[in-house]
Amino acid sequence: MPVNITDSDAFTDPIVAPAGADPADQTYVVTIAQAAGNRTRTLANRLGGADGSGEWTYRNASGVAIPKARIHWATGLDCLIRGTDWTPGVPSLISAVNSGLLYCNVTSFVPESATITAVRVLLQPGAARSGGNKMLVRLDEVQRPAGGAPTTTVLINDVLDDGTTNRQFVPTGNLSAAYGPLTKATRTLELKVRAGNDAASNIDVVYGVEITFTQPGPR
Repeated sequence: MPVNITDSDAFTDPIVAPAGADPADQTYVVTIAQAAGNRTRTLANRLGGADGSGEWTYRNASGVAIPKARIHWATGLDCLIRGTDWTPGVPSLISAVNSGLLYCNVTSFVPESATITAVRVLLQPGAARSGGNKMLVRLDEVQRPAGGAPTTTVLINDVLDDGTTNRQFVPTGNLSAAYGPLTKATRTLELKVRAGNDAASNIDVVYGVEITFTQPGPR
């Protein structure tokens, strides 16, 4: 009678097959099928599994694997401080002057050909401010100059904190449109964070930058 193989997540190695005078009976057939089933289950789980929770997810229409979203966390110390606008903390950055600026080259934290879906700054205002006095986050694409001045495209346009002193992500959500695939030879993504207007006395804190992206996967 036929039997059902219940595979498990185990890359069975080696797969044993009959040779020479070995009897090619049911035991060998089941053993080979079991080993092959186990390997298939292991690879399926690594490539996403039924729920896409593994390394790769799938386009339903084509069955082609696409990358699972990844997150890179850069601390405030990975950013470039303008002059003495900010003071290194552990491992945050602390504002030292009113409306102080810092910059972060987002491109350096993601691989070539990545598609970026979100860039968020984890920060904490030192005071509840209003209007343009708040902390500000901006993201620009800077294109390599072809013998002239660089050109820029705004990806995050001057997003302000929420007006409280709560620790918060700014902006709170994803980019309005996914950016990519990234071409590092001709493009740089420059993140700017500006402290509040009274940040010398009401100290602002930048903890880091969270970058969500996907990498090109098997096709």
